[in-house]
Amino acid sequence: RVLVILVCLAAAASAAVTWRSCGTERDLCPINNVELSPDPAQKGKPAVFRLSCNSSAVTAGGEVTLNAYLGALRIFNDIVDICSYNPCPDPAGPRVYAHTQNIPALAPAGAAIALNVVAKDTNGAQLLCVDINFNVAASASARAQAVPTRQIA
Repeated sequence: RVLVILVCLAAAASAAVTWRSCGTERDLCPINNVELSPDPAQKGKPAVFRLSCNSSAVTAGGEVTLNAYLGALRIFNDIVDICSYNPCPDPAGPRVYAHTQNIPALAPAGAAIALNVVAKDTNGAQLLCVDINFNVAASASARAQAVPTRQIA
């Protein structure tokens, strides 16, 4: 039974990040890709989330709300000025929002983390919404490079 548990944890830790848009057709910058580096995320080290989208409008300002969950338990909440990612006003067109987050050293090895990201402009219009699922590496020797992600329905 121990071997089965170890194999399950290793499989979970090697899974690529997955994501799904939680936005609507009215989003001003719908998500078209998400990358995580390193993937899987490493305990006690920073992880970089790169959200790619294509904006239909100039963004003068706004905020990004980030909520991370381990199961039903919210383990992280932050609100960030959107202009800290890209200088405002940010013109219409392709964008990348890169957010660096330290993964707690106490995060359980193989843990599955769910991250919800919602960005709104100064008028309250939603720019983007994305749910990201990723795993914490079971060990420091786990593969630590960005890999293509897979969108889930």
